[in-house]
Amino acid sequence: MTSTSFFTTVQGLHVSLTTLRENGITYSDFKDKKLVLIADEAHHLDNENDNEHTWWKTVQNLLKTNSENILLEFTATARLHNHYYDDKIIYDYPLKKFREDKYSKEVSLLSSNFSAYETLDDKALRMLQAIMISEYRKIIAEKHSIALKPVVMFKNKSTKQADENYALFCTLIEKLETKHIEHVLEHSKHVSIIAKMKENLLHVNDFTARLKHAFDKDKTILIYGTSADKEATLKNLNEMEAPYNHIRSIFAVEILNEGWDVLNLFDIVKLDEAPHSKNKTTTKEAQLIGRGARYYPFSVEGDERYKRKFDNDLSHELRVLEEMMFHSINENRYITVIKEELSKSGIADFDEEDETTVTMRLKESFKSHPYFLHGGIAVNKQIEVDKSNFDGIKSYIPNFGNVNPVIKCMNSAVLSVGFDENEESQTPQNAFTCKLKITDISPFTLRSGLNKLDFFYFSNLKKFFPKLRSMDEFLSSEKYLGNIEWNVQSDVENPIISEYEKRYAFMKVLESIKKRDT
Repeated sequence: MTSTSFFTTVQGLHVSLTTLRENGITYSDFKDKKLVLIADEAHHLDNENDNEHTWWKTVQNLLKTNSENILLEFTATARLHNHYYDDKIIYDYPLKKFREDKYSKEVSLLSSNFSAYETLDDKALRMLQAIMISEYRKIIAEKHSIALKPVVMFKNKSTKQADENYALFCTLIEKLETKHIEHVLEHSKHVSIIAKMKENLLHVNDFTARLKHAFDKDKTILIYGTSADKEATLKNLNEMEAPYNHIRSIFAVEILNEGWDVLNLFDIVKLDEAPHSKNKTTTKEAQLIGRGARYYPFSVEGDERYKRKFDNDLSHELRVLEEMMFHSINENRYITVIKEELSKSGIADFDEEDETTVTMRLKESFKSHPYFLHGGIAVNKQIEVDKSNFDGIKSYIPNFGNVNPVIKCMNSAVLSVGFDENEESQTPQNAFTCKLKITDISPFTLRSGLNKLDFFYFSNLKKFFPKLRSMDEFLSSEKYLGNIEWNVQSDVENPIISEYEKRYAFMKVLESIKKRDT
């Protein structure tokens, strides 16, 4: 038995089938063939554009040449709103579930605005901060005998900017001094990983030498679409985890947003200006961050090698090997938008509040006081409440809705969300006021907010509201959440409130309801 293999791309096949030429390939050549078409990054087929000149139409025509032909699509960004997929999904494993199952790094945003220090401006100091964190990760890995070479990517908007930033970085490393390290350590004390670094670095001089060696020019590469050595560099990039690969830093222009699978990317540094609104650039950045969020496998005392291990022990020093950082300029509107993109895609979740453990100590003088030595404790008696007649939120929280929640905006950016008991006295002078109703928020946003808190699962709500018939009723009925509206105070007449910010406002209301049960 003989077989013939023909390797090509969808683009190459599309051109061959849509361009008439002598001895060229035609659809009739496939009539006696059984085809299995495999489409990685399948969203590029664009199943919403069904004209004769698209890749999608070419693929559909190929499928029709034999009734047994099949197409297997793989993508993290499927257009599931298209009804074409209604009966075709074999397995759906969204990024959110992937993250919740602990197969990814946790993503954190580190935004900064450094004041210039000697010859180093904000951009140079942000670069330095990133490579310091990267090298500290390597030190922690070495301490635990974990073979890791963490990589830093510097993201640039244009080829010109990439060239300039690459030259700036090479100069930074060449002229790096211990005082520059100490300056970043001192001015980044609020960053937990920097605080740990400052505490554990015994010899800053040695650390400076390590940085100069680890990130010298031979271990830094520059790549973009028109790079003269692009092919050789891409080969290098596809072998980032190989023991013989010594690359530690990459200067790139979009070229690595898709199709690049690397596990030891831990830091992405945004070097261009932050956009002031949601755009395609922000979406691409979220996709790039998703590349860096893939977990770097290691085991500790027999733990699962491919899953996060320290979600319940955030103080463990190996936690730095389970985190990926995105470094950017500190611009509030941009931070809000990128958080919205990351939360929407499931790569990260920025609604979760950080837990802080505080140790309280009693004064010795109080310990000897009679109140402490002989005092008593009063305990309330719990009484069972009959919920069978609860038919709305006010049955559960009598004063619910008496005070409307408040959203305060500045430059169309939401500054705070909460409940203001004295709304009139709290309203800023000359502020514009308007209402945001729950009907102004998309059903998807409302549902995603409810799904964040176990308390609002329908099975649990039925325990408190036995007469509740559906989640739609809970969201729309005036007896439940249907009457909720926010008082919006803003410095502009018609503030733009993003869906992310609306969900945040909605979550605050939900949390106030949930607290009633705690």
